[in-house]
Amino acid sequence: MQCSVSLAEALIQAKDYAHARQTLQDVTAPTERSGMRLRLARIYYLQATASRLSGNSQEAWNEYREAMTLLNAVRSEPGAENILRRSDLKAIFDDCNRWVGVAATKTNS
Repeated sequence: MQCSVSLAEALIQAKDYAHARQTLQDVTAPTERSGMRLRLARIYYLQATASRLSGNSQEAWNEYREAMTLLNAVRSEPGAENILRRSDLKAIFDDCNRWVGVAATKTNS
């Protein structure tokens, strides 16, 4: 699964958003079944990024929200309250907050 996520990241950097999304969609269900919520949050984040960069802002907003929800759920567990000290997860969380906030601002305008 990690290889597929890394491949999707590379596809996003190469601006091949459709293939990146397909790659991520292929690993979403197995990741959900395995209970790997941090990896799933990363998948939703990458799906959101691919959606946003391909012009689908509504889908991106939903996926950013999913990633934030997962990170918040993990963070609320006993012993995991400092999970966002990990720089990779903090960057994902901050980026999700940024884009969800931008979408909310546009909606309220």
